[in-house]
Amino acid sequence: IRSKIVWVALVATQFLSRFFRIY
Repeated sequence: IRSKIVWVALVATQFLSRFFRIY
């Protein structure tokens, strides 16, 4: 199990969500 991938995916999702929300 690759926890790093999950962590990166979660961070990317949050970042994208924030960016989209601001935009």
